[in-house]
Amino acid sequence: MDKREFLNSNQEVIKYFIRLMHKLTPAYLPTLLVQSLMKTIRPLLFIMGPKLIVDELMGLQRTDRLVLLIAIIALGNFVVGVTEKVLKSKTDLLTYKFNNAFERHIAKKTVEIDFENVEDPEILNLKERALFAVRNHGLMYGMVEGLSKIANEMILIVSLSAIIWTFSPWVLLLLIGVVMINSFLFKKIQKYYYRESTNTVNANRAFVYYINQSGDQELAKDIRLYNMPKMIIDKMNRVNLATYDEYLKIYGTISRLDGLVSVNVQIQTVIIYILLAAKAVGGTVTIGNFMMYAGTIGKYSQSMNNFVSGIIEVNRLCRQLELLVEYEKIPASKDSGDQAMPDGNLFEIEFHDVSFKYPRAEDFTLKNISVKIHPGEKISIIGLNGAGKTTFVKLLTRLYKPTEGKITLNGVDINDVDYNAYMSNIAAVFQDYRLFGISVEENITGKNTLDFETGGKNGESDDNGDASVVSAEGDKNAAAAEGAEREIYGILEKVGVASDIAALPNGLKTTLDKRFDRGATKLSGGQAQKVAIARALCKDAPIVVLDEPTAALDPIAEHDVYCRFDQMVQNKTAIYISHRLSSCRFCDRILVFDKGRIIEVGSHDELIIQEGSQYERMFNAQATYYSA
Repeated sequence: MDKREFLNSNQEVIKYFIRLMHKLTPAYLPTLLVQSLMKTIRPLLFIMGPKLIVDELMGLQRTDRLVLLIAIIALGNFVVGVTEKVLKSKTDLLTYKFNNAFERHIAKKTVEIDFENVEDPEILNLKERALFAVRNHGLMYGMVEGLSKIANEMILIVSLSAIIWTFSPWVLLLLIGVVMINSFLFKKIQKYYYRESTNTVNANRAFVYYINQSGDQELAKDIRLYNMPKMIIDKMNRVNLATYDEYLKIYGTISRLDGLVSVNVQIQTVIIYILLAAKAVGGTVTIGNFMMYAGTIGKYSQSMNNFVSGIIEVNRLCRQLELLVEYEKIPASKDSGDQAMPDGNLFEIEFHDVSFKYPRAEDFTLKNISVKIHPGEKISIIGLNGAGKTTFVKLLTRLYKPTEGKITLNGVDINDVDYNAYMSNIAAVFQDYRLFGISVEENITGKNTLDFETGGKNGESDDNGDASVVSAEGDKNAAAAEGAEREIYGILEKVGVASDIAALPNGLKTTLDKRFDRGATKLSGGQAQKVAIARALCKDAPIVVLDEPTAALDPIAEHDVYCRFDQMVQNKTAIYISHRLSSCRFCDRILVFDKGRIIEVGSHDELIIQEGSQYERMFNAQATYYSA
């Protein structure tokens, strides 16, 4: 990167950061600027005040004048001190709010980008590198501190330069020269800090990974069963030793460079004090001015060093925040599609010669897929592992876009349809589904429980404060909440888990993660899968996909779930994927996938009589196994 690109890159990062600060916490930046101004006034007060007092003592010695000067300095110091404390408390609160708002901003960004980007190894690496540096190296707070320091010292330097100029322009040039030498050393120091923050990223990530794995509930059984604690601790120790060696080299060099900076400052101070003392002895500088210039020059050196180190520090932070800016530039899924959904609930889906290749992959996962799914049709998709079954439904659900060809909904390309409108018409349960550590009810409905209890109003009264209106509204909301609960239990009854949920400590309000709630419950694999299916049914979408969500169930329970599910989606388009072929018997058509292509299409009765077909071999192999 040449110098111009470097500066442009820094400007882009700083503009991004300032815009982000203003967007997330509008009061943050103005408060920091006022705080910087207060930090500038205090040193000027203590430089100018003693000079005026000493001049008065060495001159006319007027008591009233001395009392006034002391009162002004004391009052000014009190006002500035109180203002600084108030601003410090406010900026601490705003820093907390900004950090929380930033985490929400990044979470929102992460869930809005295209799913194919989420699974792209390069995007994953970019995200991990960007967020690891932000969260573990305090980049956001460091950037706030760096920009505040630059603003504060810049205001102070301008004021101090004017005072030093009245003493000697040559002294000002000497100070600037020493600062330039030290800035070169600061730049080298910051390079080592940057090296520390980049060279140790992988080691730190590994260390955090092992910490998290050692406390992971899903791995707790395996860690104990296979006696793995010693292996994990050994790996953590090796990572720590590697990091320690790197720190030893880096911070040893930083200490030597810091020592050189201190020596330069001391030499500069000695020269200037000798010059000041000579002028004071010669009578060209009063005692008051001597004190003022001595204080000004000492503070100027400190401020210039702080200013330069602040700039170098911000440059370093910009290098790391570039990753975050790059991550922010990844487009969101919802940016695509501006056409309305076709009218009605009967949708014909058609794949037109669709091929798909995963990001960075060389081979196509799906190749030349052409198939039409009619409204209300029940389709079963089968095939060996890696045949492309899950990729097929991920394309349908717009988690991916076809590499070649297109998918249409009633003749309209699905990627041209408004994203939210399209997604509201599809419900899916994937084999790698997850339940959140929130209540059962919230997991199923995707809505905060508060929305049911208050009708989304959070319990506020009407504009006139009419108690009867508030009471009536409360009764209405309570009735709505009860109705929603009955509806949810009705769905749970259909999937065969209502009695299990009703038996939980708080029923539908029971949370599902003990890390957040001691009264939480961990559902069994079968219960969790049925809750996930209930979530899909609760959405009441006209197109439903089940991608092996019953893997944790035994064959009989799986067949029961599929039969129940088939009855509940009679008027909907349903697509089933399962290695166990129990769902094939009641489906209208079966699509047999092999190596990314559809090789057989037909109903169970049509395919089972095709001797030697893949479907016939797979079905009879399973039938023989269960018969045995």
